[in-house]
Amino acid sequence: MGISVIIPTTCESDRRTSLLRAIDSVLNQLDTTVELIIVANGSRVDPALLSSLRARSDLRLFYLDTGNLPLAQRYGRAQVTQDFFAFLDDDDEYLPGALATRVAPMLKQPDLDVVVTNGYRRMAQEEHIQIKNGAAVNSDPLMSLMSENWMASCAGLFRTSAITQDFFDGKTNFFEWTLMAFRIVSAGHKLTFLDVPTYRINDTPNSLSKSEEYQRAVVQILELLLTFDSSPGVRRALKEKLANAFHSVSDSYKQIGDRSQAWQYHLKSLLQPGGLKYLTYTRRLLF
Repeated sequence: MGISVIIPTTCESDRRTSLLRAIDSVLNQLDTTVELIIVANGSRVDPALLSSLRARSDLRLFYLDTGNLPLAQRYGRAQVTQDFFAFLDDDDEYLPGALATRVAPMLKQPDLDVVVTNGYRRMAQEEHIQIKNGAAVNSDPLMSLMSENWMASCAGLFRTSAITQDFFDGKTNFFEWTLMAFRIVSAGHKLTFLDVPTYRINDTPNSLSKSEEYQRAVVQILELLLTFDSSPGVRRALKEKLANAFHSVSDSYKQIGDRSQAWQYHLKSLLQPGGLKYLTYTRRLLF
């Protein structure tokens, strides 16, 4: 049984080194049959890099005119031909034995649809374990997601027959993997977390997660997650996070002088559980 690995990439010249490192980390996996799918997308591609990838026989290359990560993810999922599939960002990497570790329990348990593992996050030459409380993921996946993002893009292995293309909407630009976790759990798919490091996230200053647009998307995704059927504890945690997100957006509008929008989001923050802690902020809007 083989594994398809999808790497969406803008294929820019300044990502050449990290992209080739990511590719090598996939192709160097042992004890598994790997199908590597590269989905280059957008107008910023380096023609020379794209051409060199196209000439390789150890991967499948696709190109989309539109520069859109969720669209590239959905397209890549449509190209999967193996029994299992996984993703890897072009600046991250798999550790040796990553795929063999993930697929082992899935081969033993036909009803196991998703395996998620631990990993490392590297920033400013320091490396830390990604998930501190792996046991909590297995006992209550969604509640543990409120404190630790265990569903990183490079952390999971999915059974192709269970996690279909419909799980990828092709439009959610930020927090798409948090949304994926909710979709998987809500659909009743069996998931397990292995507290074994199998990947390294190389966090960089220009990551999309640092953009202002990303921060504003917090409100949108939290409101969407509240439409899922979840436990009272998870719903309260989501609403508390929503209070914080409303406050952040209110403050950002205040900084640019849009007091009307600042007031609107401030009042929204007060109405959420835990939002009263921002009551004293009212004075800053008044004066």
